[in-house]
Amino acid sequence: WLSDSVLRPLVAEIDKVNSTLSTHGMSEGHIGHDSLDKLRKTLQIPAIHYLLPSFENLLPYLEVTTNQEYLIKRTKELAGGGCIGAYRWNSGGSFKGKDWDENLPTDTQILMHFLSVYLNSCLPVYGDRPDKKPFSSRHYFTRQDKLEPLDTVAIIEEKIHPPLFSVSDGDISWEVAKVKLV
Repeated sequence: WLSDSVLRPLVAEIDKVNSTLSTHGMSEGHIGHDSLDKLRKTLQIPAIHYLLPSFENLLPYLEVTTNQEYLIKRTKELAGGGCIGAYRWNSGGSFKGKDWDENLPTDTQILMHFLSVYLNSCLPVYGDRPDKKPFSSRHYFTRQDKLEPLDTVAIIEEKIHPPLFSVSDGDISWEVAKVKLV
């Protein structure tokens, strides 16, 4: 589901944006090559909104890491084959001829971030908190977040390396089993 609903459409849209930018002679603002700041500046060009109305919607997906080149390369690897076969729960892929290291996001971080962004885009904004992201402001937290008392079920990222999550209803927390899928 994640591959078909999120990864492959995301990769297709990124490729479309980059292709359209190249076709129109824009050498900057390419996803996977330029920083988020440069992408945001590219979005300030009025013609970009006309040519690529979906470009702005891609930016939240890219916020998981500053290393945009790795993120796009790894996203394309994960999207390949349709079943996320390249997934490594506690690491990621090689980059520029070097093995993955902890300076890069894990596949788990990438996929959880993508899932959160996707669900934020699908759910309605809450009336009492229109400035918040509907899924991630209520149902997905990291340990760095200041946790307010929960009034709903939430996923909590306990550790980044190796990835560890718990599910909490505000009163009780359950650690998600540390299972390595083969």
